[in-house]
Amino acid sequence: MRATLTARLGVLAGIGRGYAARVDWRRRVAGFGLAALLLPLITGLLAVLRPELSLFGDTLVFLFVVAAVSLIGGRFAALVASFAGFLLLAYYFAPPLHSFAVADPRDVLLLVAYLLAGAVLDTLIERVIRRARTTAEAGAPEVDRTRTALLTAVGHDLRTPLAAALAAVDGLASDDIHPSEDQRRDLLDVASVSLRKLDGLVENLMELSKLRAGTLAIATRSVHVVDMVESTIADLGPAAIAVQTRVAAALPPVVVDPALLDRALNNLLHNALRFAPGDSGVLVTANACGDAVQIRIIDHGPGIPITHREKVFQPFQRFDDRDNHTGTGLGLALARGLVEAMGGRLMPDDTPGGGLTMIVTLPAVATSREPAPSW
Repeated sequence: MRATLTARLGVLAGIGRGYAARVDWRRRVAGFGLAALLLPLITGLLAVLRPELSLFGDTLVFLFVVAAVSLIGGRFAALVASFAGFLLLAYYFAPPLHSFAVADPRDVLLLVAYLLAGAVLDTLIERVIRRARTTAEAGAPEVDRTRTALLTAVGHDLRTPLAAALAAVDGLASDDIHPSEDQRRDLLDVASVSLRKLDGLVENLMELSKLRAGTLAIATRSVHVVDMVESTIADLGPAAIAVQTRVAAALPPVVVDPALLDRALNNLLHNALRFAPGDSGVLVTANACGDAVQIRIIDHGPGIPITHREKVFQPFQRFDDRDNHTGTGLGLALARGLVEAMGGRLMPDDTPGGGLTMIVTLPAVATSREPAPSW
């Protein structure tokens, strides 16, 4: 019950920044005004319901008034409201009525407990408000950073292919330009490639949001790694010529969602090809490793310093922001999320001689006790 009360008070405390700030005179006046309104109103209502409620029930109702005053007016107003409630309870509800001389020692104990509970409740509310303020202040820079990164990444990566597609379509639709058949095919290719880039960006954003929300559907089954690797490479189109494979014989099947693994490997291959220098290309290997299978995507690019390796798996993080062609920074974050959602691991390592090796570790069928859960 305390956890529920704390959670609800935390929500109320976050309604506005003013509730998390230090109490000013306007809030204090509002708190006293609320107490002046609620205390007589509750007293009259409880006097009518006196046959239905005990003194204990009356004190609980007054504690809710103290909580409301504390939220609005702060600690001082709440303490005054608590003491005023104590006097009202003693005079109107504790026998003998209409006297401050309480006859039953149990009622005296209950009224004292009410005062203590009011002080504890007010302290709890104050602590929740302070914690909400601290959390909001600490989280604000991270929210601002993520928002800025999102606007920067999406602003560039949406605008560039969209501008290219619009230019191509305008060239095809213009009455002033009469392109030849070859030029028309070139413009259509430009529009097609640009729109596919847009589609890939939107799909990455959607799948990453589903991963974060825990709503991504996963349908795992037994598949052969060699078939998955060959299929994903074939989907690269002309870029597939730069990818070589070295897959061990007789690998055990793995338990994965084929569509999600294909998406993860596709993102890893595109990232490796983007940074592979010249004609060095990318090598994909697959080997058994205990009760798992490891797929390695190996490039000989600039690599990533150890201090930055975890950062590149965060959304909208780019190792070198000076490069405007490195994408939104979603690919690696999504790849790791998809692999981990299937019960696997994705870790970076150095390539001997320089470069980056991405290691995808997947559970093999022989040691898998049950399929990964569907999200």
